[in-house]
Amino acid sequence: MKKLLLALISSGLVFSLTGFAANLNVGVVDFQQVLSSSPSVAAASAKLKKQFQPQQDKLVAQQKQLQALMDKFKKDGSIMQAQDKKNLQDQIQQQQDALYQMSQRYQQQAMQAQQDQMKKVIDKLDDVVTKIAHDKNLDLVLAKNTLAYSKPDLDITQDVIKAAK
Repeated sequence: MKKLLLALISSGLVFSLTGFAANLNVGVVDFQQVLSSSPSVAAASAKLKKQFQPQQDKLVAQQKQLQALMDKFKKDGSIMQAQDKKNLQDQIQQQQDALYQMSQRYQQQAMQAQQDQMKKVIDKLDDVVTKIAHDKNLDLVLAKNTLAYSKPDLDITQDVIKAAK
């Protein structure tokens, strides 16, 4: 009896979902393709590169200074006075610590700036997808990378790319 009742409930659920899905207008977007062809992403990337280039150059210069001190220690360490050797070791350690801290700050700032820029791009794309979905009378828009299969005629990626430019 329980098995029969369970079978009836399951089949009713399947039929009701099938009827619901039949009336659903769906679109599919390949967001990876949209982002890779987006001028907004390229502009944001160029802006970030320009913004952080001075810090990156400073990091490279500090790395070169540190390497020069380490090379000097390696070359002359065996013939240096004990106090001079200790002073050079201390200087190397201080430079290593400063470089590490500077690198950490740079990475955090760059990551935060990148996230801020991507949020702007994603928000714009969300507006574009919403407008296209409204214009095409779509009930649901899915990301292509989450699907095993979709019919090519459901794909609205090119519409999103055109509208996002």
